[in-house]
Amino acid sequence: MNNKTILGGVLALSAVLAGTTGAFAFSNIERTPAADTAATEEAAATEGGTRTIYDGVFTAEQAERGQTDWTASCASCHGPTGRGSSGGPRVIGPVINNKYADKPLQEYFDYVVANMPMGAPHSLSNEAYVDITAFILSSHGAEPGDAELTEADLGNIMMGRKPN
Repeated sequence: MNNKTILGGVLALSAVLAGTTGAFAFSNIERTPAADTAATEEAAATEGGTRTIYDGVFTAEQAERGQTDWTASCASCHGPTGRGSSGGPRVIGPVINNKYADKPLQEYFDYVVANMPMGAPHSLSNEAYVDITAFILSSHGAEPGDAELTEADLGNIMMGRKPN
């Protein structure tokens, strides 16, 4: 057995584990085909524009509130800034850039509400989930703006790739 075969087996095992364990929950979400992505972007454009998370869609104060909720409910698994830990995967960086870039913020938010905190989904108020989303966006590098992010805004904001 050569090194490539062993590496292939390790990668295959990692993929299986990532698809079946809660600790890798953000890793097992499938991307939509390009046609679905275009339809998602078109729907967002017709519903009020194609703003992205980089267009100042939350306030600094909201991100600070989100950080407080994050610390209490999320940091034990995902680390203090969302970069992951031994208890859970990162929720910023490649997750947003690779898995959610072509999707509305609503999809990311809905996943978080339906699955987090691990073992206690839907356990926070919707306002807390929105504030946590603002904190995640801030940790990812999005700059705050003048208006707070609201649940009503989520479907009209595309995630987008982090600009260089």
